[in-house]
Amino acid sequence: MTKKQSEDVPILKDYVKQLMEAKQISFKELAEALNVNYKTLYGNLDRSISYKTIMKAINYLDGNLNYALSLPIKKGDKNGKDYN
Repeated sequence: MTKKQSEDVPILKDYVKQLMEAKQISFKELAEALNVNYKTLYGNLDRSISYKTIMKAINYLDGNLNYALSLPIKKGDKNGKDYN
């Protein structure tokens, strides 16, 4: 995979943002709805986030959990298996 191709691959945070745009909610509103800390949700989506939190977020946003878990956490990662 070339550097350009790896930059084109969406990461988990991109997918969550797309779902949030579809529901027209912000990270703050999502964090409140999930009863999680905003900084934990926003800050860890491109680092390392627990499976439980990602599952809650994707379910709340009516997203595809299998697809979300297949995405890399950050640019350059090969897959999305870096969950706690």
